[in-house]
Amino acid sequence: HHSVGMIVEVEMLEKVADSIYHIDISNTLGKRFNLCPEEAFSDQPSVGIGTTFLIGTDTFVTAHHVFERPITEYLVVFGFETISRNNTVESFIHESRVFEIEKLYTEISDIELDIAFFGLKDSVDFLPLKRGESLENKNHDEIYCIGNPSGLPTKISVNADILESDHPTYIYTSLDAFQGN
Repeated sequence: HHSVGMIVEVEMLEKVADSIYHIDISNTLGKRFNLCPEEAFSDQPSVGIGTTFLIGTDTFVTAHHVFERPITEYLVVFGFETISRNNTVESFIHESRVFEIEKLYTEISDIELDIAFFGLKDSVDFLPLKRGESLENKNHDEIYCIGNPSGLPTKISVNADILESDHPTYIYTSLDAFQGN
């Protein structure tokens, strides 16, 4: 899952030492969306605005609507996750996990399909996610999801199936996932 990152607005990170950033974890999912305390993850920090993943040696993909501002106003953070069973989140992040976005590949991005491809200022040494085979005749195959829904620490949803894969641009699944995955 090291090839999956969270897109954050630059003001969410502050450099506090030569190689350390502090990420603002003061806003919780519950505060951000006015949720009842018993809602899942309501007490966890909501930091990011989108999930991204590496699909090539230097190409990342995310939802196009994530970029409402110039791309230079966003950073990609890797490894933002809970570090204990009581949902403790590390708010100090080493600079080796923080990357600037350099270029939006407009020639292959598509606003209508809500997909954006971009490159980072510095290269990463992660392996790109493997491209799956065609979804034709793949109904009932297992599927999983890794992401930072609603800016939360990384969530992994497993034990799900493809329910329907007949449409050319989307599939129906039994994943337990929500906005931003």
